[in-house]
Amino acid sequence: MHRVTELVGIPWAPGREREAYLQQLPELRSEHEGKYVALFRGRVIGVGDTTVEAAQQARASLAQPKALFIHKVGEPLAESKPLSLRPDAPRRIVNSA
Repeated sequence: MHRVTELVGIPWAPGREREAYLQQLPELRSEHEGKYVALFRGRVIGVGDTTVEAAQQARASLAQPKALFIHKVGEPLAESKPLSLRPDAPRRIVNSA
């Protein structure tokens, strides 16, 4: 069984999902090596062979769509970079065409 790392009464910051994943990594490796896991508020709520499968399983357990942390167990995490979530933060337009 996976540990719940959620702290009662403290808002859940997006960066904490990465911390929760790393904290649970030894257990995740023994149970889900090579699979994708979806975390929400520090809990594993979806597991699958693809990101889509993990996300579908996770979304089925939630009352409404939420932001999920999905990663393949056993693969290195990319270095996290702080994101600006301020509405007045400068933006850059990128053409995808």
